[in-house]
Amino acid sequence: MMDCKNKIEQLARNSPNIKSVTAVCAGWYFENFMSPFIAEVFGGFALETDSESYVTLSQPLVGGPGLVPFISIEEDFGDLVHGVLLDPETWGGKTIQGISHLATFPEITESFTKGMVLSVIMKSCGT
Repeated sequence: MMDCKNKIEQLARNSPNIKSVTAVCAGWYFENFMSPFIAEVFGGFALETDSESYVTLSQPLVGGPGLVPFISIEEDFGDLVHGVLLDPETWGGKTIQGISHLATFPEITESFTKGMVLSVIMKSCGT
């Protein structure tokens, strides 16, 4: 899928018929945590509890300080695109990384436990 997005972006950038192109690339979608399919990928987080009523987030380690670029597609992505559309000359030819919040996965589990009545286990794959 990413290859197709890149091909479309390159086609637009190289087209003599398109005056201004800005790629707005979304970070990790916050909304994915509420998808049953994605919950299964992440060990059940944030929708499925185990036999002891824990919700487990299982995912690979993230390099460096472990910060993940999250974005709320529903709440924030449209605002970024709107800003680009209001000033296409400034943003034309650029690539914008769409991020609402930088957080580690342990910080995300902590936020979910504060917002919901959950007991969360955080574990990295392979440990």
